[in-house]
Amino acid sequence: LQNAHWFIILIGALIFFHELGHFLVAKACDVKVLRFALGFGPKIFGYEKGETEYQLRALPLGGYVKMLGEIPGEDEEIAPEDEGRSFDAKPIWQRAAIAFAGPAFNLILAFIVYFIMFSGTHQFGATKLGIVSKGQPAWQAGLRPGDTIHAVNGEQTEHWEQLRQVIASNPDKDLQIDYERNGEKYTGTLRPNAHSQENVFKELETKGRIGISLQYLKPVVAVIDETSPAALAGIQNGDQIVSINNNVISAWHEIRQQFTKLSKQSPITLTLKREEQEMQKEIVPSDFPEGLKNDIFSSADSVFYTGLVNLDTIIDKVEEDSPAAKSGLVKNDRLLSIAIEREGEVSPATPIGVWAIDLSAFQGSDARSRFHLTYQRGAKIKETQLQLEAREETDDFKNKRTVYRFGAHNNNTVLDTYLLERQVSVGEAFYEANLQVLEDTNMIIKGIAKIVQGVIPLDTMGGPIMLFVIAEKSAKRGWDFFFRMFAMISVNLGILNLFPLPVLDGGQLMFLGYEAIRRRPPPMRFRELANVFGLGMLLLLMVLVFHNDIIRYVLG
Repeated sequence: LQNAHWFIILIGALIFFHELGHFLVAKACDVKVLRFALGFGPKIFGYEKGETEYQLRALPLGGYVKMLGEIPGEDEEIAPEDEGRSFDAKPIWQRAAIAFAGPAFNLILAFIVYFIMFSGTHQFGATKLGIVSKGQPAWQAGLRPGDTIHAVNGEQTEHWEQLRQVIASNPDKDLQIDYERNGEKYTGTLRPNAHSQENVFKELETKGRIGISLQYLKPVVAVIDETSPAALAGIQNGDQIVSINNNVISAWHEIRQQFTKLSKQSPITLTLKREEQEMQKEIVPSDFPEGLKNDIFSSADSVFYTGLVNLDTIIDKVEEDSPAAKSGLVKNDRLLSIAIEREGEVSPATPIGVWAIDLSAFQGSDARSRFHLTYQRGAKIKETQLQLEAREETDDFKNKRTVYRFGAHNNNTVLDTYLLERQVSVGEAFYEANLQVLEDTNMIIKGIAKIVQGVIPLDTMGGPIMLFVIAEKSAKRGWDFFFRMFAMISVNLGILNLFPLPVLDGGQLMFLGYEAIRRRPPPMRFRELANVFGLGMLLLLMVLVFHNDIIRYVLG
């Protein structure tokens, strides 16, 4: 409860803005507002200003704006000076505007939060390529690590997310790529491979992939073969290459590119950084030992042999009694390739050039398969097989998911990301904030539809306790995450209130729609029964989400 203030800030702001919408539009339409209340239950305090009483109540689970003549059939005395100022005396369009204003203000609040978040100076993923997978569409089109993509089909791609979206949305369609390499501009054509992946609702969607990443490997080396030229030169695991023959190096792919320009007979002068000390080492390349010639991205060697490999694909730790340990893998083994066995058939092996990318089969639908791994230990190439261990984990929000344990870990600090920093204009922030609200709205409507269809189980729904946990956990992750969750919940509240359920704003709009078409309001008895039905449905929903909250957060 020491973090209850985050819940109060979250829920209080959402309710306040929702009711503020009703209040301001009612005032603009000259409707007399009798009470503006935040919360339900016993009154904590209140005061009157003008014709309105402002109250704070004990239960922060909602709020209301009480207007003169709002409840049909209520025996309410209207003073002569207030004639024409009651809610039901106003034209339909004004009553509809008042009802719609609450949900609209929740959407506006989300827009304001996003606009502030998107404004100013921000870091974006750059469109410079750190990794291009061999054999994939990008590689076949001539793209290589270090290239920068500037446009797709003539449309400028200013940052990585723009590039990712245009590729993902065009599977099996030809795309023209404009890119730059070493100051020179090129154009190529490629067709993204169609790839099935799960969306947020666990449904398969077809997306395009071309085999690129903005992540890159730092030039941090490992030496596995103790008889290699690198080992004989005194190079150690964790050394970082700063330059090759006085050519500055900042990424792993630059080492590979430099080595292709050199001949086997020429000694190579490396400037290394070991901890805080810089030193020079000279390597004399040799022919490849038998069985060690493999043009994998994690190896520096493609023309001659030095024994330099990247630290990324080296096992740094193996958990006891894990699938990795049972298969015989140990620290300092270098992973070379992986193949998937399905129903007795073994797929072609995939080279492991980057741990996080090429071992992606360890998660998702393939994780239940049997895997064949090839690895290097010293100067020898070995093979093993393993099956991942499935286990259920619970995240901060008590959501359960199945994860698959490999049990071997690398040094993941070797992988870095190409970023760019730039000022976001007011116009761009406005556009992106509007787009984000629309995306949130679309996702929430789809989610509600999936619940109705039974695709998403009812036990995933949550209530006040879940909101409390979301507020607390998101605040611990930082302001950006907190306000991102805040804006999404605000959109959620706005959309839910527009559902045509009596006692909600959407139900009131439904009645007003009936009145506009039939030229008279629905019969009083019908409205009373509809409101009882709506209240009953709302109470059932509250019982359901409280039950889920108790099972998940109290008993679970």
